[in-house]
Amino acid sequence: MKRILVSIVAAFLMLVGSNANAQVAIGAGYNLLFQSYDTSDPLQGFYIGADYTFAINKNIGVSSGAYLSYVTMGKYSPSGILAAEQRDSYVTIPVHVSYGKSLAYNLRGFVFAGPSFDIGLTNKTYSMYNEDGAMDLYKLRRYNRFDAKIGCGLGVDLNYKFRILGGYDYGLLDRMSKVKGTVCHSNRLYLGVAYHF
Repeated sequence: MKRILVSIVAAFLMLVGSNANAQVAIGAGYNLLFQSYDTSDPLQGFYIGADYTFAINKNIGVSSGAYLSYVTMGKYSPSGILAAEQRDSYVTIPVHVSYGKSLAYNLRGFVFAGPSFDIGLTNKTYSMYNEDGAMDLYKLRRYNRFDAKIGCGLGVDLNYKFRILGGYDYGLLDRMSKVKGTVCHSNRLYLGVAYHF
């Protein structure tokens, strides 16, 4: 797993370093992860990472980067005791095409769309009924480590430095294809902020 992360970071730095028109940003935000096989509360958490944008012209750009996410969700018994908890961490690599336009002085609005690719790092489920501790669904081969999503979103740039954005991604792959009779699409809603250098 460390090799995967090192490769992602190295590729990101090479792309930025070889492109004089790239604008680098660091960002963080709030994630909601909905799993289609489970109608209970979504997993909630945060993301942090960096991306770069290559400007094709003053309105259109192409962005990519890498973001680390951590989400969790607890299930409680009728008496209020925590009966189970799921913790999930993954790296997301988005590839977005954006279109933006000036709305006012030092205020720019934009929309974006495109695919994103998730690489699962950990997926642990804790249960009060399991005396063996946490179950790793990746090691048990019950949950696919990789996912592809398609999504869109919108946002605003303030003073060409600060960014507020939100978006939604729909999971294209069945994350539980190895479990007979179960279909799981992982969909994501997010809201975040970023700073451009």
